[in-house]
Order: sequence, then structure tokens, then C-alpha cells
Amino acid sequence: MDIAITIDVESDWGGRTRQCDGIEYGLPVILQLLESLEIKATFFISGVVITRYQKMIRKISESEHELASHSFSHQNHSLLNKEQLFEEVNRSKHLLEDETGAEVLGFRTPQFRTNKELFDVLGELHFGYDSSFSRGMVPTRYHGSSVPKAPFLLENGLLEIPVSSLPYIRMPLGFRWLNLIGFTTFKFLLDRLVLPQPVVFYLHPFDLIQPAANPEISFFIKRWYSYKTPDTKKTLERILSYLKKRGDEFILLKDIFHRSKEAG
Repeated sequence: MDIAITIDVESDWGGRTRQCDGIEYGLPVILQLLESLEIKATFFISGVVITRYQKMIRKISESEHELASHSFSHQNHSLLNKEQLFEEVNRSKHLLEDETGAEVLGFRTPQFRTNKELFDVLGELHFGYDSSFSRGMVPTRYHGSSVPKAPFLLENGLLEIPVSSLPYIRMPLGFRWLNLIGFTTFKFLLDRLVLPQPVVFYLHPFDLIQPAANPEISFFIKRWYSYKTPDTKKTLERILSYLKKRGDEFILLKDIFHRSKEAG
């Protein structure tokens, strides 16, 4: 299979706080694991963390991973008007390009929340692809069965590369969901189900750490990110190692975009 690992880099717990323990403690673990397995990944970076973690962002770029935009601030983009969206996306794109000197082709909206204006903005800013859709099962966060399984063109010609989900149960291939069911169950399902190509996973650096005490975080969020947290590093390592051992090819989202362009 063609496998794309994508990492959303933002402040902790989906941008709900200004803390960045995930970046400081979880991201180095992810980078070390990717390096040891010789896997390249696509990192969607929130603009608000770029200047704070310049050294880390440069390390990601210099390691030949792909850097893409996760907008500037991690707010609900479905509620923003076109002018606000333009400012958010444009600011992030230019910050990344100025920091790394590489063209930014891809975008993912915070928490997969979109609106019609967003894709017009992405087209105006000359993005090549978006990855803000998933066939997952959680209302408001994912988009359900109406989303095509494979990459598809939006009305303005932008390539949409949706996050994959497991067939039938429609569980999005987000790392916290996979940690919930565990590696053994995931392996069992993967070996028996046919997944559309390419297979796109996503995770966050804070997925690998225990939530710190913070009054801004709801009880539900704390419970969700506390559950089986000690297993996360091992689960991630087992999943990636197994996919590598199977001989699957790890690709970047920009590779999918370029292949689509070449295919016409």
C-alpha cells in the first residue's frame, strides 16, 4: 500500500491551550521514530508555533519531511468569513515559506472544520491540495460517508486528499482512535480489509503525552487524552514498524498531488 503519515503540529489539546508540551516532549519522540524507520511524513504546522519553535521546524524541513499549513491560529474555521480565512491561511503560508525556503503546497484546517469560503481562499493562495476531509464517524469533526474514499478534485480544481477510515466501522485513521483499539486489533483489521489507496493516517505530538493540569481543558478532553496514554509510544512504534515490515511505501502528500497532476 501507499501510506502517508501526517502530523498536525499545534499547541496542546487541539489548540485549546497555549501550552506546547506535545511539541516539546512528544514531537522529538515522533521525529526519532521516523528517522529510525527511515520514514518521511507530512507535517501540518500551525503558524502560532513557528517562531516559538524555529529550531524544531527547521529540523523537520532539513530532515526532508514535507511542511504544510495548519492555518495560523487553531480556531474553528467553519465560523470565519472569507476575509478572516484569507488572513489566517496567508499568514501561515508565508511564515512557513520564509522559515524554510520551501514552497507550501498543502493545507489542513484545524479539527477538520471547513466552510465553503475556505476552498476559495486556498485556490486564491495557490495551494495544490487540501486534506481537511475524512469519512470518519464523529459528527461535526468528520464528514461521513458522503466523502469519496480516494483523492478527488474540488470544484475549483484543488485536490482533496481525505484522511482514511477503516471500512464498515468508519473509524478515522487518527492515532488516538488506533491507540483506543490497540495494535493487535488494528493489525487484525488491516490484514483483512481492503483500504482505498493511498492510506492517510494522522496524529498530533500531544497524543503521546499525559494531559497536564489545566482549568481550560474539559473533563471529557482530559479523559480522552489520558486513556491508555502510557501505551501511545509503543503503539505508534508497533504500527509503523509493522507497515514498514510489510513493505508498504511511505509517501508524502505532495507526492500524491504531483502524481495526480501527471495523470491529468
